[in-house]
Amino acid sequence: MTKKIIYLVLLTVISGLVAFFVLPLVSAAGSLSYQTYIDLARKDVDKNRYGAALGYYNEALLQQPNNTDLLIEMGRVYGWSDRYNAAIRCYEKVIAVDPSRRDDVLVPLALQYLWSDRPRTAARLLQEFVSRHPENTDAQINLARAQYWAGVDELGLATLQKLPADQAIQAKPLLQVIKDNLDNNLNINYERSHDTDDLNTDIYGFNVTYHPTLTTSLIPQVRLAHLDQTGQVIDGRSFYLAFRDRFGGLDSGYGLLYPTIRLGERSYSGQGITPWDTTAWDAALKWLPADSWRVDFNAGNEIIENMPSIQNHVTYTSTSLGADYRYAPGATVSLGAGVGSFGDGNYRTQYVNRWLYNFSTVPSVTLGLEGIHYIDSDPSISRGYYNPADYTQGLILMNVRKELFGWVWQARVGWGQLWENPGLTGFLLVYRFSVGKTVPGFGSAEIYYGESGPTSIVAEANNTYRRNYGGIMLTKFL
Repeated sequence: MTKKIIYLVLLTVISGLVAFFVLPLVSAAGSLSYQTYIDLARKDVDKNRYGAALGYYNEALLQQPNNTDLLIEMGRVYGWSDRYNAAIRCYEKVIAVDPSRRDDVLVPLALQYLWSDRPRTAARLLQEFVSRHPENTDAQINLARAQYWAGVDELGLATLQKLPADQAIQAKPLLQVIKDNLDNNLNINYERSHDTDDLNTDIYGFNVTYHPTLTTSLIPQVRLAHLDQTGQVIDGRSFYLAFRDRFGGLDSGYGLLYPTIRLGERSYSGQGITPWDTTAWDAALKWLPADSWRVDFNAGNEIIENMPSIQNHVTYTSTSLGADYRYAPGATVSLGAGVGSFGDGNYRTQYVNRWLYNFSTVPSVTLGLEGIHYIDSDPSISRGYYNPADYTQGLILMNVRKELFGWVWQARVGWGQLWENPGLTGFLLVYRFSVGKTVPGFGSAEIYYGESGPTSIVAEANNTYRRNYGGIMLTKFL
């Protein structure tokens, strides 16, 4: 009993000491002074612990919610941690609280839009700032970058060309990139593919891009195809002339429009085929109504390039409409639909849905989901092209892009499931690996290899189609 009394007394004394000395400290820790929170936040920023720093900043903000210096500091740290929308809210609140500080935050506000792939908004804000501060070289360079990213290259070029000679040196790399994009160029490409039905195809392409004006392109193209299947050979020759233009600008109410029209002629000859000439045409319209939206319309005809389809003179004529919406920085959803005719009473209706999210910028890592579904109206027709009653595939996508040793290395992989009716159900694997390099003022080169179709085990077990391919693309700036 005596021991229990002693324990109770000791416990009471200890509890009292805790209540008297410790609890006030804990309570005080929950209501530190404004400056203490700022000091703690800055220590974490110095150690690149942005998440912890922002916790302290937000505590300080509770005490002084309209402190514009604090909001600017928080906006900077949010930007460093790639939380662009939060940074934008900070800078916009600064303007709302104190409009006289608009020029203090206009450039960092614009950069948040630029880094989150909203270059048109960024360009408008930077243009406003530069109009009042033409002597600010960094702002001029960022304006040119935003104009270039927004697709109005000629405006970016004009902005940089206005810089004084002693200041233009720091803009030289960006100036060269824009000039290369506006220069005429020659492109040569070669690809070889092998299908599981022993079809080997060699494709040679030659394109010259000529710019009559800063916004227009005239592109003559030559394409040669050589198909070889177990000794049977067919050769194809295609000649095209494409014209591309751009309408609209950063301040146009309808955004930017990029129409392309291409006309040409194709001819095929070889074993088991009477010489076949056909008109080639396609048209495309890319519409950028706002930073977060892209709409694509495409129409045209194409040849189903395998032996029996060419021998049966199969031409596929189609039209499609698709839209991409970036609902958050790095996050995009895409929807598309199309319909086409094989010229024999068989029509194909196709749908696609894709969700992508960029998790990292260095290296660039993007993950996503993709679903494709199409229906053929008459699967009984047999003229050499793939013609199921319906087909569905679902893929998990990953794309990794990294610059290493002066070269850009990229890997795209898709893994999922396919459902054919009639046909098989099985795993689907697609991938493409590439390495490329651009030499400013000279040209670029890319080498790639890929494979598509059911996984090898599924393909071998079900005698189904699978293709591997590889090639090289060379571009010389003229």
